[in-house]
Amino acid sequence: MALSAPVRAGTTARSGEAAAGEFRCTGCGYGVAVSGLLPACPMCRGESWIPARWRPFTRQRVRRIEPAAGFQPPKSSTKASQTR
Repeated sequence: MALSAPVRAGTTARSGEAAAGEFRCTGCGYGVAVSGLLPACPMCRGESWIPARWRPFTRQRVRRIEPAAGFQPPKSSTKASQTR
C-alpha cells in the first residue's frame, strides 16, 4: 500500500486515509501513531485527525529521584578501602 503525501500542520486527515506518523483526534484529543490507514477514534468514534506536534525530547526526559528520608547508602567494601 502506498502512503499519500504527509498531512501538513493545520490540515486534517480523515479515517480511512493512508498516513504515517502521530495524530490527534479533533474531537477528543486522543493520540495515535499509525503507518497505514487512519482508524476511527477508539474513544469518541471521531473521524477527523490532525498531525501531532513534533516533540523530539519528550521520550528522553530524565527526572531526578530524591532518596527516601533517612536513606544511607551502603558502605563500600572494595579491597582498596580495606586496611591490612
